[in-house]
Amino acid sequence: MTLPSILRQPSTKVKNPNKKSEVSLLLDPTSDTFLPLRDISIDQEFEVIKNLHEGFFSKVRLVRRVGSQSSEKERLVLKVIPHQSVEDFYRELNYNYFLSPHPSVVKCFNVTIVWEDSLVFPMEYAPCGSLSRFISPDSLLSEATVKLVAKQLASALDFIHSLKLVHRDISPENVLVFQQDLSKIKLCDFGATRPEKSLVVCVKQESSKELFQLSPEICHLVNGESYYVHRSSDVWQLGILIYLLLSGGVEPWQSADDISDPVFSEWANWLRRKNLRVPEPFQHFSPRLLRLFKRLFEPKPKKRCDAKEFFKYLEDDWIVVKLVRGGSFRRSVLERKASSSTNRSRSSGTGRSRNSSLKRKSLRNSTKSNSLSQVNANVVKEGSLDPAESGSGVRDKLSEVDRDFVKERVGQWILEASMSVAPSSTNMLRVPSV
Repeated sequence: MTLPSILRQPSTKVKNPNKKSEVSLLLDPTSDTFLPLRDISIDQEFEVIKNLHEGFFSKVRLVRRVGSQSSEKERLVLKVIPHQSVEDFYRELNYNYFLSPHPSVVKCFNVTIVWEDSLVFPMEYAPCGSLSRFISPDSLLSEATVKLVAKQLASALDFIHSLKLVHRDISPENVLVFQQDLSKIKLCDFGATRPEKSLVVCVKQESSKELFQLSPEICHLVNGESYYVHRSSDVWQLGILIYLLLSGGVEPWQSADDISDPVFSEWANWLRRKNLRVPEPFQHFSPRLLRLFKRLFEPKPKKRCDAKEFFKYLEDDWIVVKLVRGGSFRRSVLERKASSSTNRSRSSGTGRSRNSSLKRKSLRNSTKSNSLSQVNANVVKEGSLDPAESGSGVRDKLSEVDRDFVKERVGQWILEASMSVAPSSTNMLRVPSV
């Protein structure tokens, strides 16, 4: 794809920097490497086909040159950023441009445009949209396709980390697809990219659905708290992305907090070998893939592996073949997808659930205490036990009733204990004295 002639400036050339100068330019977003700002009327020079994305910080528009053919080669993507964020604009343009030589990073052109009250820079167009369009629980991607995506993204992250940069926003929406079979994908959106070990401020939206993508060291922070950027957060997000591709978009947990999220707590206990059973979201994966996820989802960032760790597991099987052929893997994915919304509603109503559980417990205890008296009353009513009787005969008959009742209740208690339901002190059986 060639840059439109209106955006070219042949009188000014920017030489490709060598590796040493490239790193210094990446760390200096205010460098004068780019061409001067040009005041161009986009409405007159370009025809806006559609708005690809419109967020709080930027807008992405698909355009083509006025009077040009309607082929995909003539299309161009313009990223529009408000003029108030000049430093953020040059930072993203700088990082994106100097990372463009990698085949798995979206290409960005060294042209800056002023349009009304915004700053604009052009990028190449991805005809197949973002990776999120290919993720669905109804049609799971094949294992070979997921490995192909993982290989390209791991290569891009390894290149970014080699320049001591951290992307900080690895998600399906920030991966562009250029081939329908996912053989060519590219990483985009470098607005959150920062040099490693730089100090940033944590900004989280509690109502956001993407909280499950954040690593534990960021989940434990509060809004406004500062922290140092580390490449391990990219590795965590890449692992989450690979899990989403395998599960059809079903997240492994709601938040990587072992206190508030029981699913992640189960995963953390399994890593510490406190629980020998593989957590339910990972039961359909092979031992080799579980080993990879152990390395990716390590709660301690310093012990987390690098992005190039993926290349060691590309030749291994990731999903248990018998479960895939039997259809149980897909059924499990659909069941977890259906229950995810229910779990969110339950987490929002914790107080009501706790009160209702206490009511159920008290009702169960009262039922247990009344059941024995009801049995004795029925025995007396049926005439098998005369209230006027006294002595050892009464005790023997009553003790037989008690033994039968105790056997029944002990059997139920053992069944509950086998289902990991810990009985409370109020639920312990008490044999009435005669």
